[in-house]
Amino acid sequence: GGSYFVESLTDTLIHEARDYFDRIEHLGGMLAAIETGFFRREISEAAFAYQREVDAGRKLIVGVNAFQAPEEKPIELLQVDPEVERRQIEALAQIKAERDQEAVRRTLDQVRRAAESGENLMPPLMDAARARATVGECMNAMADVFGRYTPVV
Repeated sequence: GGSYFVESLTDTLIHEARDYFDRIEHLGGMLAAIETGFFRREISEAAFAYQREVDAGRKLIVGVNAFQAPEEKPIELLQVDPEVERRQIEALAQIKAERDQEAVRRTLDQVRRAAESGENLMPPLMDAARARATVGECMNAMADVFGRYTPVV
């Protein structure tokens, strides 16, 4: 009797998988599904449903909503001394003032071009870092090409 049950589960799984792939094809294929944010929505909805199950206690996770430690100690948040923050900002300003601005501009342009062409980004990113471009400047160069993630609601 067990094999018939397993077969029915397998048939159900196959049917649901085919339906899902048909849905993707109806959207215009994988690329169109990616471009329209279909997979991001699917992941977001699945994560939300999962969290709802956890929050309602229908999905038990040890240490989260089952078998929790009796007294959780609050996590201490790092408090950065304003003087340390001021010194870091000054150090960054000095680095930016002393670096070769033309080299930074040139290497960030190389990052943008590599992003546009689909080339490996690591070599131009390494060059930008060597020219003392900041992580934020490198991220902005890539965002110029790729854009920034904004969830579709």
